[in-house]
Amino acid sequence: MPQLISESIKISKLQESEKEVVRQILDESYSQYKCKFHQKRWQKYIEDIYHSIDHPTVDTILVAKRGDVLLGTVQLYSSSDSAYGMPELEINEAIIRFLAVVPSARSQGIAFKLLKAVQSIVENQKGSHMFLHTSDVMTDAIQLYHRFGFVRDRTKEYYKENDLIKCFRYDLKNECKELEK
Repeated sequence: MPQLISESIKISKLQESEKEVVRQILDESYSQYKCKFHQKRWQKYIEDIYHSIDHPTVDTILVAKRGDVLLGTVQLYSSSDSAYGMPELEINEAIIRFLAVVPSARSQGIAFKLLKAVQSIVENQKGSHMFLHTSDVMTDAIQLYHRFGFVRDRTKEYYKENDLIKCFRYDLKNECKELEK
C-alpha cells in the first residue's frame, strides 16, 4: 500500500545553512526553461538566479519544507529597483521573484503556500499590492498566478531583448480588479 504524505508543509525564512540547497532547488526548477532561451540570455538568467540568494537587496527568502527536506522557495523584494535595478517601472511595493518548487514535489500546493506566506508578510507591512514578472515560456507559472488571483498589469511590463516580460499584480485591498482582455 502506498504511504501517504503525513507531514505538512512548513514555510520559514531561509537559514544560512540552507543556501546551497536552495540554489539546487532553483537550478532544478528553472532548468526546464533552458532550451526556451537564447544561450547568452539563459547564461545571464541562471547566474542571476544563482546569485540572488546573496543579493543585498532581497528583503526575504522563504523556504517550504516537509520535515527537514526543502522543497521550494520564493524571494520578496520591496521595489522594482531592488528586484531588477529598474526604478523606471515605478513599482514601490512588493515584488515576488524566483518562486520555485522541485519538480518531484509539484502539484502538492507548495507554490500556493509560498505565495500565501508572501501575502501574509505584505499584509503585515500594510502593502496594497504584490507584483511579479514572467514571460510566456512559463505557462504553468502563469496558470498558478491566475488561480491565486493575480491579474495582468500591462502598465508595468517591459521588453528584455525581444521578449515581452509580462507583469502580474495581486491586489491585497479590495480595489477593482481589471480582468485581462
